[in-house]
Amino acid sequence: MLRAVLVLGSLFHVVSGFTPQPAPRFLARPVLAAAPAPPETKIKQKTAPAQVKEKAKEKTVELAEPMTRTVTEAAEVPMWKVVLLGDEEYDEAYTIQTIQQVCVDITKQKAEQAFNEAQLYMKSELIVVPQEHAEHFVQQFQRCDPMVFATCEPENGEKQ
Repeated sequence: MLRAVLVLGSLFHVVSGFTPQPAPRFLARPVLAAAPAPPETKIKQKTAPAQVKEKAKEKTVELAEPMTRTVTEAAEVPMWKVVLLGDEEYDEAYTIQTIQQVCVDITKQKAEQAFNEAQLYMKSELIVVPQEHAEHFVQQFQRCDPMVFATCEPENGEKQ
């Protein structure tokens, strides 16, 4: 195998006219790098005299207290009434129990009073809550079986 390589190498030399040359001398020597030159410009740091520093301390500005505005949830969110609608088909015990289950904050006495008022006047205000909560309560009343009729309306009576 080695012989074949030597023969092919000598043929390449004859055909191409290429003769290997020794490496140049400048490549054989190690290259030494020169040290960087010192900078021509000098950097100086200036400091202020003590008198200027004292005057700067004296010139303090008192800031006014920031104006804060207290915003309550009631001021931002419109309140809505959950209204129980009267119906002749209502079972008193079931309706009172359903009112207490859906509107947890309502006592049994308030639920009985709302039921009686709804039967007499065809509607009774249960609670006043933000609009999303009122709509949620109305949906919960509609899911009951048998269904308890309720609606929601703005607290100030405006139509929206």
